[in-house]
Amino acid sequence: MKSRPFQKILLLDFWSEKNRGDAAMQKALIRLTRKYFPNAKLVICTAYGVNQLPDVLTQFDYSTKEGVGEIIGGLRFTYFPLNKGDLTRFRPLRIAIDLIGSLFGLLLLLTIMLRIPSTILLKLLPSKLSRSLKHFIDSDLVIWNGRNFRGNSFIREPYEILNLLFNPLVCIFLRKPIACIGASVWELRNFLARVLLKFVFARTFFVSVREDISLNNLTKLLGPKSRRIFLFPDLSFYTLNLTRLSKKIRLYTSRDLKIGLTLMDWKPGGVQARVNYIKAIRHLTNYLLNEMKAEILIIPQVTLPTESTNEIIHELFNGINNKRISIIRKDLSIQKLINMYTNLDFLIATRMHSAIFSLAAGTPVLAIAYDYGAKWGILKMLGVEEIVINFNEITEKLLLDKFHWCWSQRHILLQTAQDNINRCYINVNDHIRILKKEYEKYCS
Repeated sequence: MKSRPFQKILLLDFWSEKNRGDAAMQKALIRLTRKYFPNAKLVICTAYGVNQLPDVLTQFDYSTKEGVGEIIGGLRFTYFPLNKGDLTRFRPLRIAIDLIGSLFGLLLLLTIMLRIPSTILLKLLPSKLSRSLKHFIDSDLVIWNGRNFRGNSFIREPYEILNLLFNPLVCIFLRKPIACIGASVWELRNFLARVLLKFVFARTFFVSVREDISLNNLTKLLGPKSRRIFLFPDLSFYTLNLTRLSKKIRLYTSRDLKIGLTLMDWKPGGVQARVNYIKAIRHLTNYLLNEMKAEILIIPQVTLPTESTNEIIHELFNGINNKRISIIRKDLSIQKLINMYTNLDFLIATRMHSAIFSLAAGTPVLAIAYDYGAKWGILKMLGVEEIVINFNEITEKLLLDKFHWCWSQRHILLQTAQDNINRCYINVNDHIRILKKEYEKYCS
């Protein structure tokens, strides 16, 4: 294959930026791609299907401001709820419709595998689908926004992994050079899920992961082909480096201590784990209010309808009538979140990127890993793995004891994290810098 000038780069599988961690990573991916491929036209393909356009564009309040050529929908129909009024918020209905969309997607994938001429295929498909597929066909390079590759159950795992791999599979069968950036890979339990993941990653010319756990899992999965896997910092560090503030030392008294909470209503963990989580957070909150006289701020790191915390907030604070609890319900920008974390004395974080944002802002953290596994290894890379507690093991005593320890060690932990974060600011560029070098080798 001969190298040719870049005309169009497809940035694949962008997710809702109402999750501000994803927003920070996707903003970084756009800017780094433009930095190293300054003459290329960038097109974003969302993880949402074309059937959800144009409504889904409201989920991309950062990418739409980055001057990309176009934002298109994916080739598998999806039915992610975008607002409270969506009928598909009713889970059984959403699952049934999603299955139908997946069957249609598999038919499309089959036609591409059979090498039906694109001129014929584009004429047969509905206009929105045809337009997206045309961008896939015309792309010179595909940079795939890495996902959290995990399953919520052994039985559903192959289906869940297949859905995550659908758009990359289209690119592979179109024979497009594809690189995956910033993935997190759990150890999959289902053999079929592992086969699917191996099939796709073995056909990428470059993969970057964001923690040691993913590197180990992919190396084990790919064997000799794992030489194309690289370990680099989470992409959000690029955006954080653009927006970081100097931490001002707060001279607080026992009457103005500010402690933040980010929450996650993680129902896949099971009913009992969720009950234990609520009890433990409620117990710790009472301790912070009554013993430490703290002000509590509930901070919305994520405002996706599918990840609403309204129900769990009600269960947590029902019966606690305290004016020192503030629940923030509006969308906050990345910068406003960082400002808020900067003005805290401590954060109890059940959202992983809220922990990263807070540490970057100079505020110590206790982290609760709701989906304990690969991505939480980022905190290990920052040298503060001791701050993490497993959601499925949480008890009132364990959480309170962990808080006491993190509080007593907060200055040491914070200094360790910030030393490592400074290195992340330098190395995060390597995702695309090294990708470009690997692509040149691939073309030679």
